[in-house]
Amino acid sequence: MDTLIVRYTIVYSAIIFCRRTYSNFYVKASDAAFNVKCLSLLSNFLLGWWQIPFGVYYTPKSLYENLLSKNSITVAEFFENKDFYLEDMGLVQ
Repeated sequence: MDTLIVRYTIVYSAIIFCRRTYSNFYVKASDAAFNVKCLSLLSNFLLGWWQIPFGVYYTPKSLYENLLSKNSITVAEFFENKDFYLEDMGLVQ
């Protein structure tokens, strides 16, 4: 239960809207997590800036969080707060 899992923030925006969402959870040391991290950094860098003020605010924040894997938790923490995470992922209403 001490295994670290991570999810990454994804920001995309246009002139009139900005959307911030999260990836699924991945085992932190896995190849899949590395691939999602790289893709989220690239997409945030290219697509996140284009709305003022929220895109300009959320993009650097998400780049920082994704680079340092700030959204990491243990499996035990996930199960302790599973209702919060499942609702946040849109799986429970």
